[in-house]
Amino acid sequence: MLYLYQSNKVERLLAQLVALLLEQDVSPLEHETIVVENPGLAHWLKMQLASSLGIAANLEFPMPSRFFWQIQRQLMPGLAQDSVFNKDSLTWLIVECLQDDALMEQTEFKLLQAYLLPNESDTASEQALKTYRLASTIADLYDQYLVYRPDWIESWQAQTFEIDGEVLTDQKWQGILWQYLIEKVTHKGLPDRHRANMVSDFISTLTQADASQLPKRVIFFGFTTLPKHQIDALQLLSQNMDVHLLTPNPCQYYWGDVVSETVQARLRARKVPLPLVDAGNDLLASLGQLGQDFQRLLLDVPDIQEQSLFLANGAGNQLQRIQDHILNLQQPQASLVEDGLDDSIQIVGCHSPMREVEVLHDHLLSVLESGDVAPQDVVVMIPDVASYAPFIDAVFNSQDSHMRIPYSISDRPLQAEHPILNGFILLLSLPQSRLRFSEVITLLEIPAIYHAYGLAENHIPTIKQWLIQAGVRWGFDGESRGELGLPQWQQNTWLYGFKRLLMGYAVQSSEPVQGIVPVENVEGLEAALLGPLMAFVHDLHEFSLQAKTARSAMDWGPFIQQWMQTFFQPSTDELSILEHVNVALENWIQGIQAVGFDQTIEHSVFADGLRARLQQANGSQHFMVGKVNFCTLLPMRSIPFKVVAVLGLNDSEYPRSVIPNSLDLMRFKHRLGDRSRRNEDRYLFLEAILSARQSLWLSYKSKNQSNDEAMTPSVVLAELLDYLIQDKNQGDIIHQHPLQPFNPVYYQSDSSLYSYNQDWLGAIKPNNVEAALPDAITAVPQELEQDVTLEQLVQFFQQPARFYLNQQLDISLYQYTDEVEDHEPFSLDGLTQFKIKQHMLQDSMHGLNAGKSASEGMLAFGDIGLQHWDGLEQQLQPMLNAYEAYKSFAALAPIEINFALADKTNRFLGWQYNVYQQYHLLLVPSKLKAKHIIQLMLEQASLSAMGYQKHSRLICQDQMVSLKPMPSDAAKTYLNTLVTVFTQAQTTPVALLPETAWQLTLPLKKGSRKSQMDHAWSVFEGTSGLYARPGERDDLHVRRCFGELSEIPQDTLEHAKTLFAIWMDQDLFEVEAL
Repeated sequence: MLYLYQSNKVERLLAQLVALLLEQDVSPLEHETIVVENPGLAHWLKMQLASSLGIAANLEFPMPSRFFWQIQRQLMPGLAQDSVFNKDSLTWLIVECLQDDALMEQTEFKLLQAYLLPNESDTASEQALKTYRLASTIADLYDQYLVYRPDWIESWQAQTFEIDGEVLTDQKWQGILWQYLIEKVTHKGLPDRHRANMVSDFISTLTQADASQLPKRVIFFGFTTLPKHQIDALQLLSQNMDVHLLTPNPCQYYWGDVVSETVQARLRARKVPLPLVDAGNDLLASLGQLGQDFQRLLLDVPDIQEQSLFLANGAGNQLQRIQDHILNLQQPQASLVEDGLDDSIQIVGCHSPMREVEVLHDHLLSVLESGDVAPQDVVVMIPDVASYAPFIDAVFNSQDSHMRIPYSISDRPLQAEHPILNGFILLLSLPQSRLRFSEVITLLEIPAIYHAYGLAENHIPTIKQWLIQAGVRWGFDGESRGELGLPQWQQNTWLYGFKRLLMGYAVQSSEPVQGIVPVENVEGLEAALLGPLMAFVHDLHEFSLQAKTARSAMDWGPFIQQWMQTFFQPSTDELSILEHVNVALENWIQGIQAVGFDQTIEHSVFADGLRARLQQANGSQHFMVGKVNFCTLLPMRSIPFKVVAVLGLNDSEYPRSVIPNSLDLMRFKHRLGDRSRRNEDRYLFLEAILSARQSLWLSYKSKNQSNDEAMTPSVVLAELLDYLIQDKNQGDIIHQHPLQPFNPVYYQSDSSLYSYNQDWLGAIKPNNVEAALPDAITAVPQELEQDVTLEQLVQFFQQPARFYLNQQLDISLYQYTDEVEDHEPFSLDGLTQFKIKQHMLQDSMHGLNAGKSASEGMLAFGDIGLQHWDGLEQQLQPMLNAYEAYKSFAALAPIEINFALADKTNRFLGWQYNVYQQYHLLLVPSKLKAKHIIQLMLEQASLSAMGYQKHSRLICQDQMVSLKPMPSDAAKTYLNTLVTVFTQAQTTPVALLPETAWQLTLPLKKGSRKSQMDHAWSVFEGTSGLYARPGERDDLHVRRCFGELSEIPQDTLEHAKTLFAIWMDQDLFEVEAL
């Protein structure tokens, strides 16, 4: 007999399950079969049954397909344990078919012929991969047909190439190929039984089956949909055993024929008559199509015993009223939120996924404070939990102990949880890659790999820096580049990079030796790191070379395991992770052997197949483990929770879209019970609404975090909003949160928004800003407590705001990175140009013949690099010409700067370099800027203070500046004045903008129509147009210290005189163009 139990409450279905288990007197040794849709539901049932019965033992929780296969094997003992018509085995059978020239030459296969036609540039490996992927796609189609269209398969096997009475034309090859597959299976002596041709055998066997061959009963729990052939199979089984189907149903009335208002409007537009059509409940009609189809299928099942277990919530909060409206198939007559939403439903808008998680964390703290809700009573569902996992870990792990919420994340792929598995997948792809710098470093940063080569974590930054200096980008050597049809140049390859590193260790110089430019600073004990590094890269290259040889499936196993032992030295915990690789490899080999595929397999095919298996492997399933549950929106996650939250309800992201397969014939012949990812997602959202017992939290990205532009929610959330508000404004019930978590609105008593994060409170506490600031910025007391160096003074006056943030507050607004491009350089950025010109200049100063090799690794190879070199030489030539007049002067030893400051306690210290017999010379290979002038002035003043009356010269690409010495006492007074400004700036930032200040004091050119203030404003505000230039006030450090400046600061006006005017007033400054 087939018994159907339906309820809107899963708890009542659970109670019925407990009653069923208790009512039958069976031996404790006899197992009970409860068929479920996913492992998460099985885990929940085990815990609930153990809680209700005291023990949950000898229970089996198979999935539907596995259950039916087991029943068929019990009735037909001759069946194999696994069918060769599973997707993996079927793929290799199809590969053999696609390689059969006689079959592929048939006219029906012209579509596949065109796809498989090799291009001139295709290698054997690329062609094999193309064939394999096509075979996998076709196998996936046949796998669906076996489940949802067994009649098509039977028809094709009988050489009737049609679907639902319609003769196949362009897609006739699908039927012919299936028939050919059956012949191949028979020829190989493999079992030819599959889910389609076993239906008739199953029916006839059931009619003659002995009751002892079948279990006494089976229970199907929690299904919201089943394919039609499985429902038919249950009906047949019910004639020989008891079948109990416990299924959630949101509505106690039959609603299989309700039509949503949207569909009704579409039909009316097409002038389709709609007699007696009713939407019943708009939300149910719109979101419940999957459930509707299931209700229709159940309606056609004869001799079914139904029992209703529905239960209304009664008068309650808004969430419960929505659930009752759906239960009773009623449409609310007015807005449900006349006075806004109550605490049972909250709809939240944020600017980013990170903010969604931060806001959720504060909400959960508020909910858990009540004491009525425990962490295990909360579930957070996300369309793609893996994409949110980094934000979840960042927010929930960064809290103090009193704000820490225990949580777990389920449904992440195994590789998302364990870097070592990502490393193995990357290793698999290396034979098809260029051995890029980023790939090698990513592998080397994995602990199991660097331990295998005797390295430690603190060695990796040094190794990375060496490789960047050596200019390594991609390719093991010139020969490996030649294999790609490219010139066999050595520059930027691993081998040449190693030559440069070894030469740097051998000669301890930067001068080229036998055409090799050494890398500097490869010395001391650290040089021993070169050995493991070179061994690692050599092994990667050797692995790539060997992997390019095609092997049989049996040979691939030992090959990979051998190299795994070479590359990995896993910890105890990591051994279990690598075991997943061995299991996946073993299953892959067994799938090939099962169909007798004995051809050699290219590495690209092997890597693609093994990678797919590993990516499908689920990580640890932390579902329902006594913590807040973060999980993916999956079917039958309608397990009841007190608090249900759904994040990521963004337009175009949910319902999740799946690109349809153009070869799929089911797209054009829809049937009840067919899977639809979009309809599944809509129904999952409905289930989320129904499974919440106390409150429902819905969140989406409502505004663009770049420009604050409003963004559209998911269509399912938009439909819920329409359902709630009727004709009201949606903005009235959406809680919009600010872009940043430290917004003051979170800490205002009259605000509905709140935050538990006390870290932000001290900085933004109302009416206490002035009191809060000193604790953060008084790193150095008002009185100077230490000596001042020349270097400090230069750095401060060159960029006062940056110096204050970096040195006093330890704040860096720029994220420095040592990442390098994987491709060899084709263009030069400003910093690289400066470095190359600096090297040219040094060579010229030391009388060396500057050559392109000096910039090895920074310039492009060939003519492009030569053109860049020539261009930089032309830029530098005026500067080199000006330097000719000073080459004959002998350089002096560095001069020490050391004198007492005005306070008689501290001293002014430093060393002065680039001092010659008659001049102090400063060479800067760029255009003249204020920071260069400042360095020259301070160094000249330091020399003068020490009694050295030497002229100073600053030679730049475009101009040369000359400074005359000043008397020693005047220089000390000048420096003491600057030190006073420097000292005051230790507690409060000084609004000195050096470029603007320089323009205020720079003598005007003859005939200039602009004043000094005009030039200063141009630098302060910036320019627009074709050659637009940002203003000095737009510098990040200036904006962070002083906000939006609309006027030149008074500090700039005053200190322009302090810093620059003395040189102009005493006629100590000269400038000339080059």
